[in-house]
Amino acid sequence: DEPRLIVLTARAKEAVAALHTPKATGYVFRNPKTKTRWVDVKKRFLRAVKAADLHGLWFHDLRRSFVTRARRVGVPESVVMRMSGHRTRAVFERYNVVDTQDLRAAVRALESLGHV
Repeated sequence: DEPRLIVLTARAKEAVAALHTPKATGYVFRNPKTKTRWVDVKKRFLRAVKAADLHGLWFHDLRRSFVTRARRVGVPESVVMRMSGHRTRAVFERYNVVDTQDLRAAVRALESLGHV
């Protein structure tokens, strides 16, 4: 319920523009019946998961993927936290997956410095 600045990629801007949402409503995702914001998007998300044949996908899987991928491409963790809406390090760490790929990348980065 708190406003938050969201900076969109060009691809996301195109997707939002395709929604043809009137700017006067103040909401990007609005219920066509009530003309107000969607309060609960679970049904719509589950419908999209089914249509895309991605059974077993949870909304938070997308958040976890974003956090992990953004960190892996070099976005500072503090920025990833702000983008994903994580206010505490503890919650962020539950979404930040560190695996063998990350450990190997860290060793390669250290080796490239020539100090290890």
